[in-house]
Amino acid sequence: MACFPDFLSQKVGNARICAAVALLASVGSDLLANPDELFGRPDCKISKDQRKIKVGRIDLLIDGVSTGVYLKRYNAFSARYRIGSLVLSSGAVKSVRGAEILSRAGISTATPLASIERRSWGILNSSFFLSKEIIRGKTADAYWRENLTPIRGAEGFRHRRRFLKALASLFVGLHEHGIYHNDLKDVNILVHDGSSGEHFALLDLEGVRHCWYLSRRRRVKTWFS
Repeated sequence: MACFPDFLSQKVGNARICAAVALLASVGSDLLANPDELFGRPDCKISKDQRKIKVGRIDLLIDGVSTGVYLKRYNAFSARYRIGSLVLSSGAVKSVRGAEILSRAGISTATPLASIERRSWGILNSSFFLSKEIIRGKTADAYWRENLTPIRGAEGFRHRRRFLKALASLFVGLHEHGIYHNDLKDVNILVHDGSSGEHFALLDLEGVRHCWYLSRRRRVKTWFS
């Protein structure tokens, strides 16, 4: 199971937890072994609830600091998927690996906090990926619509052009490091303002992989996802 250097791995019942030391110390392994309890809390805001995945946001006290945390549940939605899980990695484990790949390349993403797998007889029932919220971040489509479109005249034109150049540089950086993201679209690119301009962070990491050779088809798909 993929773990960051400062993660610990624990087995609690039928759950395998790989989590940041600070999260384990603050929340406890019993709660992390049953992440659906977090989804069930009244302060958990559900942003997506589909057959394959469920996403919510909740505030957790980590090292004494209230921290926004995103929870993503990957459902074992078919018999074929469950049987394949005997040999294939879960969505949560793939997300941690994706975060590792981006981190090594110096490309930003939400800080991973935990991956959790719940299995019975080796067959995956569900997996969960927890990550820190990127404060004041907006998806690229919302940022363009709310922050860039209202700027009028020549200044607006220049600002939007700088934004597109920076976005193109992000794609070039991915290609130079041989990184492929199979779902790189506007809602999976988070934008936040910094002193030196806009900064980008990538989301939905389960499809991130390092390729020894990045084919032209995959390069084109990155640009036109």
